[in-house]
Amino acid sequence: MARQNEAVAGEITPPTEESLTARTSSSILWMTLQRWATRLGGLATLMILTRVLAPEDFGLASAATTLIPILYVISDIGFSTYIVQARRLSTRTLNTAFWFSLLCGLVLAGAVVVAAPLMALVVGEPAVAPLIQVMAVSVGIVAVTSVPISLLRRRMEFRRLAVIEVSSALVAQAAAITAALLGAGAWALVLQVLVSQVIYGVAAWFVSRWRPGVTFSRTQFIVMLRFGGPIVGSGLVTMTRYWLETVIIISALGVREMGFIIIAQRLVLTAQELSVSALLPVATAAFARVKETTERLRSAYLRATAISYAAVAPLMLFVAVAAPTLVPFLFGADKSPSAAIVPAIVVTVLLNVSWAIDQGLYLGAGRPLRWFILVTATTAVALGTLALIAPLGLAPVLITMACVAAGEAVVRWFVVAPVLRTRVRDVAFAQLGIIAPSVLAGGVGVAVMQLGDAVPEVALLALTGTAIVVVYLIATRFLRPRVFADTVTMLPARIGTLLIWGVPRRLRSADGGVPAEGEASA
Repeated sequence: MARQNEAVAGEITPPTEESLTARTSSSILWMTLQRWATRLGGLATLMILTRVLAPEDFGLASAATTLIPILYVISDIGFSTYIVQARRLSTRTLNTAFWFSLLCGLVLAGAVVVAAPLMALVVGEPAVAPLIQVMAVSVGIVAVTSVPISLLRRRMEFRRLAVIEVSSALVAQAAAITAALLGAGAWALVLQVLVSQVIYGVAAWFVSRWRPGVTFSRTQFIVMLRFGGPIVGSGLVTMTRYWLETVIIISALGVREMGFIIIAQRLVLTAQELSVSALLPVATAAFARVKETTERLRSAYLRATAISYAAVAPLMLFVAVAAPTLVPFLFGADKSPSAAIVPAIVVTVLLNVSWAIDQGLYLGAGRPLRWFILVTATTAVALGTLALIAPLGLAPVLITMACVAAGEAVVRWFVVAPVLRTRVRDVAFAQLGIIAPSVLAGGVGVAVMQLGDAVPEVALLALTGTAIVVVYLIATRFLRPRVFADTVTMLPARIGTLLIWGVPRRLRSADGGVPAEGEASA
């Protein structure tokens, strides 16, 4: 057993540019396939659930599940991130991380069960208490599985993680639909979370080929605690923010309005994950491998940011433009109020795309304390602003959320630039470069949507989506050729071959392909 444990520990060696690009591209491809499978399945599940469950059920489930991720962060103590980015790992380090995380998970799960009635009182919905108590089981599951999953991410074995997550998500979605049809209400949404976590955790344990020993190192614990403390702090602040935002909105607007917001958020987040989130799980692992060289770290960050925004924009534009037809088509006419919410959520989510990449940069580069300070300051401003505006109604709340997201993005430009030793405008342009192509594509999409009743719904949605994608690709090709070229390199070979004709000759390699190197912001 000791030999087996030593085999999974070891040292991260700096990769060559070619090997890092190959592994990163492969990881992104597999995570993209995983996102498409799980999110399309999730969208189909949501279409069914919104026709079976009431908006109040989504509001109750949101109130019960929003708090739990806070406990995930506390039980992990940031040790999983340490495992991913550490240059060297020993068996004693892994064992120490596992046993302490397990202890924290069990204690926190018990605390949640006891405190659930008080949490329900804070939310103002007594029916939330039993939901929270059952969700406490997930805290223990996360604590038990954090080390095996971290080892797989450290090795960049995203192909295996993708297969595991797809399998667990599909089974969980089937369980949720079955429970909803049987009249489980909000419990169906809770069941979906628990089933997914159990299957994912068991599979990760099996695939990681790691088993804990009985050793515990006080020295390694202190080292990990010093690194993980700020991570726990920033994660705790972020999760608390999400929960308090839910509490503030429910208290001011009610569970029904929160339910409409949740439906809009799920639609938008599904679109985001189908187009960009495959980059994000890879970010910390990739940044950790180039953090010793500022030039490579800067290039990797700017490229990842530019590609992320370029990839997410077309689908997000489609969702925003087509929302009046898309929402009732997918979820039923009674969910139509969510359509008016979608554009504001799209703006907020687009502004927050760089949040996860910035987090990956700070954690991968081993600077969690600075990230904690930034998260704490922006969260305090965001919650204070929302608390003042929420009593004014839904529209002011949505506008405020978008404005706060814009302010946070600007602040991060000035904070990230010194880390990368680059200009603020370079960081800003990696994100703002999508504005011109987005305005052109969005305008064309709005024009197509004016066809309205003259075209069947399915055809109208298809025409709108096609028009937005085509115009966006053409605009990006001429306005941001470097980003267009870099994005082609991240696509599967067959799709990339179809688009290679559009890459400027000066950006092609000798064999006619697209070179992996280069700043994305150029």
